[in-house]
Amino acid sequence: INNLNNFFKNSIKIGMSLIPFSIFKNKFLATLTSGIILNNRIRHMRSLTNSKNNEVILMNYELIVNSIHDKKSCLTKTSYILSDTIEQVTNLKLELQLQYKYDVNKYPNLQNLLNELQEMEDDLKEESDNINKLLNEMDDLKQKQKVKKI
Repeated sequence: INNLNNFFKNSIKIGMSLIPFSIFKNKFLATLTSGIILNNRIRHMRSLTNSKNNEVILMNYELIVNSIHDKKSCLTKTSYILSDTIEQVTNLKLELQLQYKYDVNKYPNLQNLLNELQEMEDDLKEESDNINKLLNEMDDLKQKQKVKKI
C-alpha cells in the first residue's frame, strides 16, 4: 500500500503539473494531454493492484490527438477522457476496498489513499462538468447562429 500510495501521489503530480501549460497555445489540448497521462497512470495503478496481472490497455495519445479537428472535437475527447478517468478511479477504489477489506488495520495509509482518490474523483467530476458546460454553450451558440441565418 505504501508503494501504491507513493505511485498515486506521483501520478497526481505528473497528471496535474508535468505538462507545462505555457508550451501549449491551446489550453484545451493541454487539458486533454494532462487527462490522458493521468488516465494511463490510473490504469497502470489498477493493474498493480490486480492479482490477475491483466495487460494494461493504455490510451493512445497520438491516435486521440490526430482525431481532433477543432475546438469542439478537442472538448468532446477531453470529456470522454475525463469520464473514463472517473470510471477508472471509481474502479480502483472498489478494487482496493475489496482487496484490503480485512487488512485495513494493517495498512494505515489505505484510508489516506482512498480519501485522496475520492478527492481526485470529485475534482475530475467538477472539471468534466465544466467541459460539458462549454460543449453545451457551443451547441447553444451554433443553434442561435442557425436561427439568425434563417
